[in-house]
Amino acid sequence: MSELKNKFARKVTLKDIAREAGVGAATVDRYLNSRSQVKQATADKIRTAMTTLNYQGAGQHGSLAMVAGQTIRIGMIVPRVEGSIYEMLTQQIIQGMSQHYQQEVVPVMVDCDIRDLNTVSATIIRLAKEVDVLGMVVLDDPQVKLAISKAADNGARIFTLFSPLSHSGQIAHIGLDDRKAGRAAAWLAQRLSGEQLNIAIFQGNNRFLCQEDCESSFRSWFREQNLRPQITGPLHTLEDVRYAEIQTNKLLQEHPELNLIYAPCGGVGGIIDSLRNHPRKDEIFMICHGPFVGWEQALVDGTVDVIIYQDLTTVCDLISRLLDEPAGQSGVVRYLPLEFSIKIRESL
Repeated sequence: MSELKNKFARKVTLKDIAREAGVGAATVDRYLNSRSQVKQATADKIRTAMTTLNYQGAGQHGSLAMVAGQTIRIGMIVPRVEGSIYEMLTQQIIQGMSQHYQQEVVPVMVDCDIRDLNTVSATIIRLAKEVDVLGMVVLDDPQVKLAISKAADNGARIFTLFSPLSHSGQIAHIGLDDRKAGRAAAWLAQRLSGEQLNIAIFQGNNRFLCQEDCESSFRSWFREQNLRPQITGPLHTLEDVRYAEIQTNKLLQEHPELNLIYAPCGGVGGIIDSLRNHPRKDEIFMICHGPFVGWEQALVDGTVDVIIYQDLTTVCDLISRLLDEPAGQSGVVRYLPLEFSIKIRESL
């Protein structure tokens, strides 16, 4: 009985209500403040949770605004890549999502050497306890998936971004249709460069399932068309700019006949740096994924010809959906598709 009294004596937070109701903290915020309509079934869950937790409303906290004004913390575990899409995503979360929720949104971005599985796994366990929702771009490895499963069992709301994983307790995946992206890249390569293709493909790591799907779909499109270009790779960037530059320098030296590069990976800045300094740069067509820091300049100066572009505003909108909507069916990973656009020099 004393434990029950202590439970009810403690101030009930937005997170407590959200956890009890099985919805996002932002959804509870919207319900309490009537900023926008909440589905009846969701409202019923929130009211039941408030009753269960003996939530006293404004009398308990002084004002609903004080409860609603709590900071939303969005955790992200990402590869350590200089000048990457992740730096840009951090700024977009701060600007776009803070405006959406009309309260402070703090991204807690942790960049890791994604090959250091012990560090990645420990970071998942630690960070899941400190944030409202945790996103990650990680390798499809049993040790990592076990850490996700443990964190999810403790109530963490986890989603994968860009690169999916087999189900390990995560609630959703936000990313491209990677097969479509790979096939689109192959179509562009053939239509814009002709049939005498000598191609190199880059990957960050073989265990990024998104990159594996892009590569296999890229190759399969040519098989379907009865075309047999010379394809070297996948070569690895390790999601590292300097290493990617070294690998590209070596590639260009060993393959003077090369006329196209496809890079659906991180570390693409190193490939670009190598091409910019090469006398044959105007003869080598390059397709990569983006955005990344300096992507517009890479198109303008002609080093990159086509970018398969992922809109970061849309990424933030999809993260907001995860915060706003009730938790899905247990054991089911929701796929929130991220459409891509094609960026070329003349579309800027």
